[in-house]
Amino acid sequence: MIAAYPAMRQRGFSLIELLIAMAIGLVLVAGIGTIYLGSHQTYRIQENSARMQETGRYALDYLGRSLRQSGADAGISANMSAVTTQCASASCVPVDGTEGGAATDSLTIQFYAGQDEQSGSNWGARDCTGTFVNADQVITHLFALNGTDFRCTGTAQTQPIVSNVEDFQILYGLDLDGSSNQSADRYATATEVEDGAWWSNVISVRVCLLVRSDDLGLTSSAQRYLNCAGALGTSTGNDAYTTAGDTRIRRTFIATYTLRNRVSSAP
Repeated sequence: MIAAYPAMRQRGFSLIELLIAMAIGLVLVAGIGTIYLGSHQTYRIQENSARMQETGRYALDYLGRSLRQSGADAGISANMSAVTTQCASASCVPVDGTEGGAATDSLTIQFYAGQDEQSGSNWGARDCTGTFVNADQVITHLFALNGTDFRCTGTAQTQPIVSNVEDFQILYGLDLDGSSNQSADRYATATEVEDGAWWSNVISVRVCLLVRSDDLGLTSSAQRYLNCAGALGTSTGNDAYTTAGDTRIRRTFIATYTLRNRVSSAP
């Protein structure tokens, strides 16, 4: 005899149970999304910070190599033990500059081409753009900003070095006391040096680059950052800071370089 069992009633989710499950799922998705967006934003900030660090480091290193050559005479490559003083003729001015005021500054560096390499039958050296210059000829490097591109203009062409640079400011270290300590007594702008006819007293150069991030949307509100005037000490208080007009991040980079051919010994 086959036993008869009562029919099992099948039930689905009730509307309330479905709504609760959907709510829990949405909370989980929102939590995961928040974690992902936060991690992605942190990654973007770190990536842009690293790029800014590399931009500032590379630009200052590039500029520093040129400044250390300023004023070198033509015989330095042939006689490595020679102690050069500065360019030997009026056609070669080791360091010169212009003050941009509210705009950016520019810096001109000159030195004689040595015998670094041979091109055909001629010996010479290359300028910042890679152009070959015969030995004993003056090499000129003009550093300036074009928009946000930090560029070097050499003998025949212009070469961009880095981008995303918003400001380029320079101070010149002056040895004015006539002592033999060969140290800067004060730092002055290009206008002050020009007015005092002190270009021959410049023994060091202090530069500031203001670098910005490539990406927008890295800050929730406009960043208040230390500008070049504040970093160089030419402005204090509120004038030393600027509030950004966008959501990029910014950082100032400063370095001081001794003009090795203006002093008898330098690091």
